[in-house]
Amino acid sequence: MSVDVLLGLQWGDEGKGKIVDVLTPEYNVVARFQGGPNAGHTLEFEGIKHVLHTIPSGIFRKGITNIVGNGVVIDPVTLKKEIDALKKMNVDINATLYISRKAHIIIPTHRLLDAASESLKGKEKIGSTLRGIGPTYMDKTGRNGLRVGDIESPDFLNRYEKLKNKHLQLLGQMEFDQDLSQLEGPFFEGIELMRTLNFVDSEHFINKSIQSNKAILAEGAQGSLLDIDLAPTLLLPPQTRSLQEPVQVWVWHQNISVKSSEYLKPIVLVLVVALFQLNYLMLQAKNYEKPEMNSARQQDDLVVVDGLISLH
Repeated sequence: MSVDVLLGLQWGDEGKGKIVDVLTPEYNVVARFQGGPNAGHTLEFEGIKHVLHTIPSGIFRKGITNIVGNGVVIDPVTLKKEIDALKKMNVDINATLYISRKAHIIIPTHRLLDAASESLKGKEKIGSTLRGIGPTYMDKTGRNGLRVGDIESPDFLNRYEKLKNKHLQLLGQMEFDQDLSQLEGPFFEGIELMRTLNFVDSEHFINKSIQSNKAILAEGAQGSLLDIDLAPTLLLPPQTRSLQEPVQVWVWHQNISVKSSEYLKPIVLVLVVALFQLNYLMLQAKNYEKPEMNSARQQDDLVVVDGLISLH
């Protein structure tokens, strides 16, 4: 069974959540594999709007397994608000939601670092949402962060304090002062809620699902043009990369495809052409060489490495 990947072609707000909700009945598993709790995916049922910042959009469909993968960064405060809202709708979270032990956690000082960094940039600020997403990815790549699996450790509080103190030193150097105590209370409430959820080794979970011939939809959160490697530098915050290449992911491939209804395919193809043109113009503006398309890519297969879906 192939894995279908749904990504936005621009900076976000392409309506990904609505498309995922429409497509979900065709799948057994919906796996969100990147991004943090920014604006989120907005769905509407019976006139009521629901915003999902972290949880996959398949959560409203019964019998669908929803996975928050290791490429996602999770804010326990935001996650708790989402779950509290879903419980009011009688959604059985523990029956359908699974969270990767390798997903990283946004702690309160990540938010402060985000705000401090943004304030120091002055006129060059990038318009960060100040949710701590960028600093969390920085700790992830620097092998300093906290992961969901750490919550299960009896040493979790010590690990938290160690990371917090490191952040406080950085904030001191940046001369940024703010009361942390108001942020820590809701954070630890969120951590306590997370202890009641299902944690999984997502890389094994996904591969077993593939081996069991289950249909899997990989849900992208942030748009492709927010990609840390491939987007214009000043338009980020940093995100885990979408896939290996900016445009090839939209080619209908033997093991990877853009899942859409038939009438959407011509629209997607037009958008692909537009993205090629936009990518070329941006590269010219940055005085970069236009990347050459590698025809060998057409023969590549989809692999799942450590829970992250990528072309290999």
